[in-house]
Amino acid sequence: MTTKTKKHQSEIPVSNSNTSNSRDIFNVIHKKHEQKGLTQKKAFEILIPHLFVLRKKGCSWEQITKLLNDKCGFKLQATTVRTYFSEMARRHLGICQEAMTEHILAGAKTNNLLR
Repeated sequence: MTTKTKKHQSEIPVSNSNTSNSRDIFNVIHKKHEQKGLTQKKAFEILIPHLFVLRKKGCSWEQITKLLNDKCGFKLQATTVRTYFSEMARRHLGICQEAMTEHILAGAKTNNLLR
């Protein structure tokens, strides 16, 4: 699945929360954000399926904030991340749950639990 930003109509992948795709999406978001193509809030919304998986895996708000600030060039506080997350995870719950399922299945395949 992809999403299109309103300003530049460029496609950004938002599905598949496996490790390599997660790294790719953070790199894409960083580049778009640096080019002023995305606001922090819009970029956060694109990342919400990946952030949902990280949160379900036990990452703290501070860890997620550090990731976003370091990898995407954001300047967010943990309280803002928590607020954005709560708002956007509710709005995109289906996509977030799908990302979590994909993550679990990818882990099961990696560990040879599924054949």
